[in-house]
Amino acid sequence: MATGLPEAVALNAAAPDPALVATIDTALSNIPDGWGVITAELLNQELIENPDLTLLDVRRAEELDAKGYIEGSIHIPLEEFIANKDQWPADKDASIVIYCGSGHRSTLAMATMWAYGYTDVRSLKGGFGGWASEGYPVVGGEAALDAAFTTFLDDMVAYNTISLEAVNEMLAEEPPPFLLDVRSPSEVEEKGYIEGAAVIPLRDLAQNIEYLPSEDTPIVSYCGSGWRCTIATAMLEGLGWETVYSLKGGSFGGWAEAGYPVATGLPEAVALNVAAPDPALVGTIDTALTNIPEGWGVITAEQLNQELIENPDWTLIDVRRAEELEEKGMIEDAIHVPLEEFIANKDQWPADKDAPIVVYCGSGHRSTLAMAMMWANGYTDVRSLKGGFGGWVSEGYPVVEYAAMQ
Repeated sequence: MATGLPEAVALNAAAPDPALVATIDTALSNIPDGWGVITAELLNQELIENPDLTLLDVRRAEELDAKGYIEGSIHIPLEEFIANKDQWPADKDASIVIYCGSGHRSTLAMATMWAYGYTDVRSLKGGFGGWASEGYPVVGGEAALDAAFTTFLDDMVAYNTISLEAVNEMLAEEPPPFLLDVRSPSEVEEKGYIEGAAVIPLRDLAQNIEYLPSEDTPIVSYCGSGWRCTIATAMLEGLGWETVYSLKGGSFGGWAEAGYPVATGLPEAVALNVAAPDPALVGTIDTALTNIPEGWGVITAEQLNQELIENPDWTLIDVRRAEELEEKGMIEDAIHVPLEEFIANKDQWPADKDAPIVVYCGSGHRSTLAMAMMWANGYTDVRSLKGGFGGWVSEGYPVVEYAAMQ
């Protein structure tokens, strides 16, 4: 470090546009005391006192997906900040706070708005990271999704399956559970439905929140055989519904074969407008549901055996309990992550979200829940083993002892 004050040396080498120099000089001359800094504590207080405060989030979309955002924010990535000037407030005297991840990008954006004549723009010190670390509220992001799925895994009973008999008994009680049919309208018209059910096809589920009950209302989800309703159970739990069951026993096919009452036609949709899940989570779940591949993520034992021969890079995840593996063995090279600990042990999931993954359990239910959770977390190529480990063994495919894999 040098001491004293260096002598100014005139270079007379730069020739910027004089009009721009005047514009920037006006902005610099009017920088407020404190250099535009606002702390998380002060922002939280101002949001309470001033509901008209404009928040701009200049992070990339994938950052919002992963970490969430401050409620009410307008999202304009810094890379598109000028291209999307039409999203800036029209009033140049509006009170504005910009944030990013740590504070650098938001300060660039703040200076840019000053240069355009905005008079009351500040940058959040410490950014979104500082805001979240101090415990101020956020919406969306993997943290919120993880919290919802963790609650589901902690509270589930019998993996949230429910029998035909139990549902029939519940329908005679007051109030009855909310019945959700996630088949297509053509399936419903062809085969009938359970009286009182709301029909929302699985891929459209997050786009029709207004037809769902309040988050504390028990939901029984069913489909043709029990696969799609298991996906629906996981996704609704991820959105914050407290008690969602998957109808087993062959789902609607089993219901009809058992002689329980079946209604015909297509039930009229009734908007309830009582549910209010986190909008960011709704967007995340909607992306996962609309991108479910053809076949609903099913892979048979025969297909898996063939793919393991052709592609040694496949990741296998076994979500059974340790005692099941000790008793029955496992498929060679599988990673063991029990469903009960599936979110707590996300660090064992592949880092590459496009990696080909097959999840399996004993029969297929738990692995389908796990598959849906991975889809919700942005994994693109995850499938669940139809018939589970039991089906794999019954078809004569090889297994190894659990101890040998430790």
